[in-house]
Amino acid sequence: MRKPTSTREQADLQHLSRVRELTAEVAAAISAIEHNNLLQLQVAIANQERICSQLATMKWTPLPLGKKPAGEVESATSETSGQIHAAYAALAQLNRVYAGVVKRSKRAIGLLSALYGTQRDGYGPKLSRTESSQTLSCEV
Repeated sequence: MRKPTSTREQADLQHLSRVRELTAEVAAAISAIEHNNLLQLQVAIANQERICSQLATMKWTPLPLGKKPAGEVESATSETSGQIHAAYAALAQLNRVYAGVVKRSKRAIGLLSALYGTQRDGYGPKLSRTESSQTLSCEV
């Protein structure tokens, strides 16, 4: 691995690292949804929020793709900038997958809630003993 030689390159490498961390957390959230693991999903979402706030506070100016600045240091910066663009493209694709998983999960949760809602033992307020076991009787 090459040693960062400029402040710009260090900032770019840090930005690239954060984007890759965010991609990993989105993948972890998708996995948590697939495995019905609420705790893992909550942790992944909290990590996503933390990383997004870090990215929002970082000052990063993207280098236009294809631009080749003069100098050896700038060439490394151009390479890192290209990696950042590729990381954002991968993150965008994963976000589309994530949105689809969340949409399908919401639909499945709605169906399960409706199913359990029709059953008296499902989710919702519990009936008192007197309400749940009333019977009718007739005396002659």
